[in-house]
Amino acid sequence: MTRRAWLLFAAVSLLWGVPYLFIKVAVAEVPPVTVVFVRVALAALLLGPVAARRGALRGLRGRLPQLAALALLEITIPFLLISMGEQRITSSLAGLLIAAMPLFVALLALRFDAAERVGGLRLLGLLIGIGGVAGLLGVDVGGDRARFVGAVMVLLATLSYASSTLLVKRAFSDVPLLGVVAVATAISSLLLAPFAVALTPARLPSLQVVLALAALGVLCTAAGLLLFFALIGFRLGLTTVMIAHTVFCIPFAYLPIRARLQGTDKALGEAAADLYANEWQAFRRVTLPLLWPGILAGAMLAFIISLDDFVITYFVSGAGATTLPVYIFGMIRIGISPEVNAISTVMLIVSVLFVSLSYLLSRRRT
Repeated sequence: MTRRAWLLFAAVSLLWGVPYLFIKVAVAEVPPVTVVFVRVALAALLLGPVAARRGALRGLRGRLPQLAALALLEITIPFLLISMGEQRITSSLAGLLIAAMPLFVALLALRFDAAERVGGLRLLGLLIGIGGVAGLLGVDVGGDRARFVGAVMVLLATLSYASSTLLVKRAFSDVPLLGVVAVATAISSLLLAPFAVALTPARLPSLQVVLALAALGVLCTAAGLLLFFALIGFRLGLTTVMIAHTVFCIPFAYLPIRARLQGTDKALGEAAADLYANEWQAFRRVTLPLLWPGILAGAMLAFIISLDDFVITYFVSGAGATTLPVYIFGMIRIGISPEVNAISTVMLIVSVLFVSLSYLLSRRRT
């Protein structure tokens, strides 16, 4: 493996290892169905356009039943079970139980996939692994009924993941995996949307929950899958950079708007309704002017975050899609020159200017 491949592998491992912590934070204030919906909806927004542009959706026509089954087994069911399970157990235990997925794949293969069946020493290792999972449950869960239920939910999610692995091998081995995942996330979003709308509380969650949801959708799911496709040879370019920047900048644009909404007097909308204004008129003449400073502040903050980003761009960019931070990084590896110093100084000044303007606009009163 090349150095870039090792970096991609490490990044994918990190992004797919930390979601259990973010789930634990999110479910403290938000229903599990909302957590899952936000996560898969953000992933669908990112992966769908990329898959369409790359022609990865070809060959999926006529496979809607298989795609719906995959959406349930790979995304909807396990994501919900993990989120509900983490309301009862620690994120570390959830991660350890999910790591037992290869054991479930081997167990299911004994019945459904002859090519994956194990025997001899491998079968002995499988039995030892199952014993290790049972021992882990006995030590960590003990006699706590709630924790036991949570652990069972996560194990059922692991079983669902294993089932989806065999389904992908049987039904989608001849089509691009990116298209399959993009459609599956979109189907899951549609399935979860009505439940999320019905069960999500009206109050806004705390900042740490918003950031956890954004990290789950943008980093752990969308960016993690993009990095995975880059690792296995998926072609990247300017399109993936633009979409990735759009998605990961959403939380930074949202924060000033959210702060502006919290400071808005709800009586203004009621007053507009008393003056016979419909919802659109109230939004255009009352709500939007009040939100406009927050929208501008969010736009400036998102712009400067995108302009200065190096880490995500480095992984999702391809040939011909080099941004200024990536270009500067390449110049620094050769040696620091006056050009590098000049460009860095200009970027620092522009960054400070935009952040200051964003702060002033967010504090503006109308």
